[in-house]
Amino acid sequence: QNAADQVGIFRKPGVKSRIQALRNMVESNVGVDYTDQQCYDVADMVKQYFRELPETLLTNKLSETFILIFQYVPPYLRRESVLCALLLMPDEHIEVLQVLLHFFT
Repeated sequence: QNAADQVGIFRKPGVKSRIQALRNMVESNVGVDYTDQQCYDVADMVKQYFRELPETLLTNKLSETFILIFQYVPPYLRRESVLCALLLMPDEHIEVLQVLLHFFT
C-alpha cells in the first residue's frame, strides 16, 4: 500500500509489536525495506521519534519567538521573520524540519 493513498496515516494506530520490531531494525542500522512495512506502523514510529526527542523540533528557546512573530509582526513581514528565526535553530533541527515539510508537500 502506498502511504500517500491512505487516509489518516498519522491518526490511525499501527500494531505495537510491528512498530517495536521496526524500531529495533532501524536502531540496529539494519537496512530496512520500508516498502514491506505497513504505512500505519511507520507513521506511528515517526510519531514516537518526535515525542521522544530531548528537545522539541522548534526548540524550547525559540518557541516564544515564533509565538511573538505571529502575535506582533504584521502579516506581510511574517514569512521573512519566521525564516530568520528558523536560522537560529540547530542544524540538525533544520534538516529534520526540511524532511518533514517535504513529506507533507
